[in-house]
Amino acid sequence: YVLPGLPRAFRARVDRIMAALPQQKPFWVALAYSDCDESLFAAELAQIQENFPQVIIGSYPVIRSEAGYAVRLSLRGRVREEVQLAWESLLDEFGQHGWISSSQPPVVADIKAE
Repeated sequence: YVLPGLPRAFRARVDRIMAALPQQKPFWVALAYSDCDESLFAAELAQIQENFPQVIIGSYPVIRSEAGYAVRLSLRGRVREEVQLAWESLLDEFGQHGWISSSQPPVVADIKAE
C-alpha cells in the first residue's frame, strides 16, 4: 500500500485498508490505577496473569505528580467475561492491600483513538 501524506486522504486510505482486512473480535479493556510503586504488587500481578492467560495485563508506571497516580494497570482481551473476571480478581487482591486508587470496568477498545 502507498499511503498519502494529506491527513484526509491518509484517513480514507486507512479506512479502505481496514475494510479489506478480515473482521476480528473487538478487544475489551479494563483499567485500574494505583498510587503504589509496582514493585509492591509485582508478584500478585504475575499470579493474576498466570490465572488468566487469555488476558493481556500491562503495568505502566508514570510520574505521579503529572498523572495523579503512580501506575496504570491495563487488562485487555477478546473475551469480555475473561477480562471481567481478571479485573475483578485484581480489584479483590489489590483492594485487600489498599493498592487501588480507582478503576474502570471493561469496555470495548476504541481502535481509532489508540
